[in-house]
Amino acid sequence: MVSGLAILALVLLVAAVVFPVFMQRKKSGRDPCISSIKRVATAAQVYAADFDACFPLASWNDRLIPYKADAKVGCPYLVPQGKEYGYALNKAVVGKAEGSIQAPEPVVVFFETEVLERNRVAPLSEVGFTTRHGGGSKACAVAYADSYVRILRGEE
Repeated sequence: MVSGLAILALVLLVAAVVFPVFMQRKKSGRDPCISSIKRVATAAQVYAADFDACFPLASWNDRLIPYKADAKVGCPYLVPQGKEYGYALNKAVVGKAEGSIQAPEPVVVFFETEVLERNRVAPLSEVGFTTRHGGGSKACAVAYADSYVRILRGEE
């Protein structure tokens, strides 16, 4: 009986030490900007399904409002600073049919930018590698035409 209680106490002690480590890792595992730009990319795909498989036009943010749950679009790291937006639509895809874009590499549709405008349309040269993702290194969230999203580190 005593040995059973000792084993139970040991298991609870190990759980008390290990559990916070796993919870901390889970919290820091995914960049919130990934989820935000993924919602924008998904809304654009639904929009394209309704408009002959074409990417949105220049007023993309306004056009995507019916296709997303949250009317706000932008990098979550800007919210505490009282700012919004921070994403741009790639100028090369504006209004084009998804199938008409021929590229050997995946096509970036949305990306982070330093220019905080509601319906920002810009060339890829304006990709905003910023330090707002933490860690001290420059990074940028991007969404591709196939709805794959990722954080680019450095100047990939």
